[in-house]
Amino acid sequence: AQIRIAGLRVSRRLGVDPVETVELMFDDPSPQVRRECAIALAESKSEKVPQLWTKLAERTDVHDRWMLEALGIAARGRWDACLDAYLPGKDLMSEQVGFIVWRSRGTKTPELLAKIIADNQTPTEYLPYLFRSMDFQPNVELRNEVLTNLAFGDLERTQEVAFVRGEALNRIGSLDFRKNPKYKTALDAILDSQAGTLQFITLVDKFNLEERYPQVLKLAQEKPDTQEGVAAASLLIGKKQWPLLKAAILSKDTKVSAATLQVLGNTGSGGLFGLLMPIVQSSEQDSELRRQSVRALAKTRRGAQELVALAQQKKLDATLTPAVAAGLHTAQWRDIKEQAEKLFPSPPSKNNKPLRPITELVKLNGDPTRGKLLFNTTGTCAKCHIVNDIGKEVGPNLSEIGSKLSPQAMFESILFPSAGVAHNYETYMIVTEDGTSISGIMVSDTPDSVTLKGADAIPKTVKKSAIEEMVKQKISLMPADVQKLLTEQELVDIVKYLETLKKK
Repeated sequence: AQIRIAGLRVSRRLGVDPVETVELMFDDPSPQVRRECAIALAESKSEKVPQLWTKLAERTDVHDRWMLEALGIAARGRWDACLDAYLPGKDLMSEQVGFIVWRSRGTKTPELLAKIIADNQTPTEYLPYLFRSMDFQPNVELRNEVLTNLAFGDLERTQEVAFVRGEALNRIGSLDFRKNPKYKTALDAILDSQAGTLQFITLVDKFNLEERYPQVLKLAQEKPDTQEGVAAASLLIGKKQWPLLKAAILSKDTKVSAATLQVLGNTGSGGLFGLLMPIVQSSEQDSELRRQSVRALAKTRRGAQELVALAQQKKLDATLTPAVAAGLHTAQWRDIKEQAEKLFPSPPSKNNKPLRPITELVKLNGDPTRGKLLFNTTGTCAKCHIVNDIGKEVGPNLSEIGSKLSPQAMFESILFPSAGVAHNYETYMIVTEDGTSISGIMVSDTPDSVTLKGADAIPKTVKKSAIEEMVKQKISLMPADVQKLLTEQELVDIVKYLETLKKK
């Protein structure tokens, strides 16, 4: 195989059309040889290329990602001819053909992809990949036409219909609903079927559907601690719906007001400063409303900085001091916490006694039953960790931690969380163009956006086009002072409980 590859490369360097050489190598079973043949065809100007490409495609293991990419390189600039040679007599719904079409960039590709998407034979898990292929099709006009048909036309597919229509709508460039009122009617039906979901929020955002903003606000208020709620609130902030948000904050219904402030704070958006600071500083506003505004404001970088400045200048209303102290102490930024410690010193530890060295702690006896109770209550561990489906998923799942770490390693992880951060649990800090600052563990990093999950366990997605700076942090998201909540014996009890969490 290596000799054949070397010979093919030499002939290409000599300027010899590789078609004849490639033809002689088709029976070679080596994947490396076939990939090299495909890449060589990209340089050929022979009319035989589509036929030779077809033979290679027919012998390709479609799960070999590198071979698929090599076929793509070979067909570049002549996808139509290659597909015309390859497709006749083939079953479009077969896995072999489906993968080839998925990689193709021909004039007919959008229509072929749409047929595969619309067919019930296509497994649900393939749909996102097929739609993603649509994004790379060069014929934008045809692609939009096909997507519009998927979004609004009759579908043979009876499964995941809402998902298909929603994904198609997400990719349509734009729609003039005044010229196509039937599309607006269809879109409204899709939105009604997707109410309360991220898809609903995405579509309202994409098509600037102002009449749906009150519905978006209600969603945010009903789900303030969820990804959907935060996304809904972020949409309204991004659209600068300040009158709508202010009216909700000042609502006479205290539950509505509290839920609005809660979800706005969870966005961490720098855009909230101008909305909330006047409320905080107004002595005419209700005291509880001002305290809730402080808590929301403290979750934004600019807001936290301003609260620190007010405290330093002794300009804080005394009724707000407890709320400011609590908000700054639980802020996600280290420098803010340090300022909070100076301005509002923390109370002594639970029993005001220093802990023994770890080497001595591991020798102490503990009660795992009591430790389980402490893990889920006083220790606050369940706020960031899941054990057997109970808790929040921010840090690693601890359901089998007893099979992974020694007791000494457990004490180290609790007392010095930044000494070693587990892979995929590194903390990142994102600063956006509008001043929003978000910190958390990386959930996903796509070509278009980044999603972080902070200590509140709520995933927050930021478009890359809006990111001004993204930096990996040197410290863990896990707080380094959990021991302040516990006596020495209680800490030992928790570790003894963790030791019992073995692999099933």
